[in-house]
Amino acid sequence: MAECTTTHYPTLMTVPHEQIAQELNRLAADYPAFRFRTQRGWDRTRLRWVAERVRGLDMGVHTMITTDLRELRAALDAYDSN
Repeated sequence: MAECTTTHYPTLMTVPHEQIAQELNRLAADYPAFRFRTQRGWDRTRLRWVAERVRGLDMGVHTMITTDLRELRAALDAYDSN
């Protein structure tokens, strides 16, 4: 698994788009059973990481949303280990 280079971004204004794209590509490579995207939080400034299982009808976790990339990776690792 690739090393997590980013963690929690306080606002969208402080995150280079290239860095977000690189992290999304790393996530897709590390967890092919999920697709990834980002979205703005309720206050329109916070960046949220979203993971959705590609095969949505399978049993188990379908969607994960968090502002903390380490938390997302930990949840995906726990899911993969089951």
